[in-house]
Amino acid sequence: MEYTRHIVQVFVGALSPHFEALSIEVSKQTSAQEIVYCIVERLGLPNPQHYELAEVIGNARGQECKERRVGPVEHPVALQMLWPQASGTGKAEDNDLHEYRFCLREKSSSDSLWAEPSQLDSQLIRDYFYKFLYQPKDKDYPDLCQLPNLTEQTLLENLRARFQRGYIYTYVGSILISWGEWQRQDEATLFLLHHLTMLSQKGSHGSGVEQTILSSGPVLEAFGNAKTAHNNNSSRFGKFIQVGYKENGLVQGACVQKYLLEKSRICSQAHNERSYHVFYYLLAGSSPQLRQALHLLKPSDYRYLNQSKCYTIDGFDEQFEFVRLKQSMEMVGFTADKQHRLFAILSAVLLLGK
Repeated sequence: MEYTRHIVQVFVGALSPHFEALSIEVSKQTSAQEIVYCIVERLGLPNPQHYELAEVIGNARGQECKERRVGPVEHPVALQMLWPQASGTGKAEDNDLHEYRFCLREKSSSDSLWAEPSQLDSQLIRDYFYKFLYQPKDKDYPDLCQLPNLTEQTLLENLRARFQRGYIYTYVGSILISWGEWQRQDEATLFLLHHLTMLSQKGSHGSGVEQTILSSGPVLEAFGNAKTAHNNNSSRFGKFIQVGYKENGLVQGACVQKYLLEKSRICSQAHNERSYHVFYYLLAGSSPQLRQALHLLKPSDYRYLNQSKCYTIDGFDEQFEFVRLKQSMEMVGFTADKQHRLFAILSAVLLLGK
């Protein structure tokens, strides 16, 4: 598996008049720097040191776009395998799903994440302050600390008003409240971790720990999220993520604490609900060899999974998610042997209720 080849597509935009994107065949060990050198050479651009790879996230309607610098020693294939797969259903409710891609871009003239005072645009500053700091008069306050009369009723009314206008983020001082519609990802945490790890990558120097932290997301989601009657990807536990930094600003490590895991969901589920995702990923995505070794059956064959008669989720590719889960587990330190033992435990849990 270490030598499996993968296709990485890199969008080049205005850097080439002939190509919108270029595809390159690489391995999981290929670094972002190596991909940049290859793309720059194929485009005939001068000095590959002037270019870098960026991971771009945008929604399907093109209304918002976020990007993160990919460090030169990061592995784009590993990042690509962590991207959620688009459902492809074409339904109206899927219009806000996010699209991911790699883009080649010119490096900033400075390694600093902050622009020099002389480079700041006055209109940009005004737009920024208007968007984030301006307090409207119709009780739609981005910061609840600014409410003239802070009660439970005014707090809930303010959150409702912002939600109806499409604002799912609200502050309480330095604390962020995220109240969004049910989406495929635990989105607020993902954006926050992307932001924190980007801040730690000053210039082109990344510690490598950042990618490990981001990889923990799919693992926590698989073992702690489940389909409920109202939410296809509901987090059935609370988590606290503490990120540690060195004095030079690089990420040193992270600690994840979990709270109140809904253990009863493992053995019983209500109508139109499922157990934790990982059981369905394992049963749908296992190789013939793993399936035979663990004596795996269909979800409908297990009492712990067949009570609700709900086995699939529209837009969910369980086989893809299992590959994504294994990739994430590998990146956070689960060896192949540890993964096999963990999957054996999951199989044993299902057999207990058979």
